[in-house]
Amino acid sequence: MASASPATRDLNSYLRYGTQDDTGTANPLRGRITATISQGNSQSGNYLRSFIHLGFNQDETGRMVFDGSNPNIAVRQQGMNFRFAAPSGAAAMYETGSDGVVWWEDYADEARRHPAAGLLDRCRATETCPKIVETFGSSEFFQSSGFSRPGLARVPIAISRSRRTFGAIIFRA
Repeated sequence: MASASPATRDLNSYLRYGTQDDTGTANPLRGRITATISQGNSQSGNYLRSFIHLGFNQDETGRMVFDGSNPNIAVRQQGMNFRFAAPSGAAAMYETGSDGVVWWEDYADEARRHPAAGLLDRCRATETCPKIVETFGSSEFFQSSGFSRPGLARVPIAISRSRRTFGAIIFRA
């Protein structure tokens, strides 16, 4: 399961920066791509969170792969580095994928006794962080496990007409 991240990185880096493949065939998109954005809904959004957190937004020569990313309805990472790994789950407090870093900014997870850390730690160190637009629909936001899970602080949200149709948009530069 963990082979998807290097494959995603390498393919997108090649299409953006590569001149030719190993057989000498020219990259048909060379010079035509000016920006790249990744987008994923639910589980594929969780995949993007893991992809960025694990440092795969930097290719093997140190260049940024995606300029921006939109993990939509994604509240956790994927549990990959264990036997019988599976991309599913409902973000329970100690469920695999929810047990690691789940916030973009540094956050000390006192409920799990984790030190302050954020999903962008690795890409900050290499200056390869994409711009993040994290989105949730109103239903997913208010019903999500991350909103009112035992042991975690409840997030205060003012209910308004605009939030009923689209619960939250969180921008990270």
